[in-house]
Amino acid sequence: MKSIVAIFGYNNSRIYDVLKIKNLVKVKTGAEILLIKEGITAEDLEVTPFCFDHKPEDPHMLPSLLSYLRVNDFNLIGCLPFSDKGVIGAAHIAQQLNLFGDDSATSFAMLNKNTFRELESKTDVDPKFYKRPFFALAQSRAQVNEFFLQHGPFFLKPVAEGNSRGCMKIENLADLEIWFQSFSSSLTQGVICEEILSRSDEYSFDGVGGTYWITKKFTTTGPFRAEYQHIIPAPLGDEITQQVHSVLVPLLKNLGSNGGAFHHEFFLLPDDRIASVEPNRRPAGMGIWDLASWAFEEFNPWTRWIDLCTGTSVSPLELKPKTFAGVRAVISKNSGRLKSLPHELMTAQLAARFGKDNFRLTILKSVGDRVLSEPRDNSDFIAMVALRNPNYEALLSDLNAADEIILNSLEVQSCESK
Repeated sequence: MKSIVAIFGYNNSRIYDVLKIKNLVKVKTGAEILLIKEGITAEDLEVTPFCFDHKPEDPHMLPSLLSYLRVNDFNLIGCLPFSDKGVIGAAHIAQQLNLFGDDSATSFAMLNKNTFRELESKTDVDPKFYKRPFFALAQSRAQVNEFFLQHGPFFLKPVAEGNSRGCMKIENLADLEIWFQSFSSSLTQGVICEEILSRSDEYSFDGVGGTYWITKKFTTTGPFRAEYQHIIPAPLGDEITQQVHSVLVPLLKNLGSNGGAFHHEFFLLPDDRIASVEPNRRPAGMGIWDLASWAFEEFNPWTRWIDLCTGTSVSPLELKPKTFAGVRAVISKNSGRLKSLPHELMTAQLAARFGKDNFRLTILKSVGDRVLSEPRDNSDFIAMVALRNPNYEALLSDLNAADEIILNSLEVQSCESK
């Protein structure tokens, strides 16, 4: 039988990560990878010929998956949850086949924002250090309107969408109308009307195998809160850093983590309390794990994750920072369609400015694609550029410069233009 490691759920914008996983799995275990997602594409089959077309969030997929494995003479040796939906399938299959995995019963809270808030409300955590926001579930336009009339401004989130898709700060009835025009279909599964916390500083608590770090997040200021920049490690003092770890490590366990990949988004409030945005029991996007490999000495979260999920014991590490590492998502200055996107020119200019080994550029759009000057979520970014610098303020300046290099190299044609 051939050994295989299953990747549960992914969107095609992260194929570069899937290729990295494929190579590491081959080197470390000699196994192939199996993609489990709904709607297999030709692009997926170029990554690996082994694809199982199934909903990755299905907790009852075992009979179908076992049939697929038998037909192909595969021995499944590891389950890698790679999307919010994939967390559910990976946890259940790992439990049913006695492989490493995080808790299956709580896996649904990683996808459903209302389920998470309900689970959070039952978690024992000191209110002196942790704030639970007020929230309500709504399933109709009338219920959303009623919440606004009763509570005033609030934050609106579809319960079952990944990343920040459909999330919007509602400050008036005009905002509500804008949201209904674009996302009213989300009401079918429900939306969360939630206390606004986004005036605070936002971070994420990332890690795997009991080793965690804090990532500083930057979000757009428009109504749709797209995350456009991340810095590792977050520039927090030792006291605040230790407080975050002391609160969130036990919280992650209560949310079902057995040490698997975690990307827990949170706010640090003005009174230094923590308030969770949402939990994610899978690797962070936007290259955050690659930034961690740059930022800390002798640390690679990808290899730890693969070791853990394929049965090799890993122990918590004391991370030793060696530099700051950051990623900037490039946002178009104007809405329209991409007329030119000269990858080679951008790469040459970035290499000349920062050195060829000190940047990574990932292009997310193609010529002809629609781009927005006010991104609704991470799927609206044109590209991502990662840099490192031992000085935090210098890194911020470098990321601004890299952003300008890319934006000055491309051309966007307005939709009104001929």
